[in-house]
Amino acid sequence: MCQRFAILLMWVTALGCSGADGRIGEGGARRSPARTTLDTAALARAYDRAAQLPRLRSFLVQWKGDLMREEYYAGASAGRRTNIKSASKSIISTLVGIAIAQGKIEGLDQTIGQFLPAETRGLDSVKRSITVGDLVSMRSGLQSTSFDNYGSWVTSSNWVRNALSRPMVEEPGGRM
Repeated sequence: MCQRFAILLMWVTALGCSGADGRIGEGGARRSPARTTLDTAALARAYDRAAQLPRLRSFLVQWKGDLMREEYYAGASAGRRTNIKSASKSIISTLVGIAIAQGKIEGLDQTIGQFLPAETRGLDSVKRSITVGDLVSMRSGLQSTSFDNYGSWVTSSNWVRNALSRPMVEEPGGRM
């Protein structure tokens, strides 16, 4: 993976996991939580319903900074790795938002040619014009790294280079 993006991603992850209390408002005043007690009956009902979902592997509830309950299903466990697949898109989008707020990424309109100049050197102008927003919304126009292409992409030594070597199948910002 390109070093600049990896470093940025680690930095943004560290900020996002810094332990900052989201209940602190402007001026350092602690905001009042909507509820002061956990509805344990509602939580139990949620876990009963969760157990009925055939594809669910884990369900963890954190409230006011404390892990209230965690359950694992269908052979999953806290110590067993799992491929979160599409859930990573939400995490990456959040991290990109944090990086924009911190000024590490100019914005969603910043092109990958501007953000990753070394990695995009030698690419055509269409690929260099793909924006951060195109990537976050999965509308880069590049051939997918999923399905039949997943194996070669995930086992490549450089995921960014591999993805950028794929042919354009749409215009950037077009169809997903």
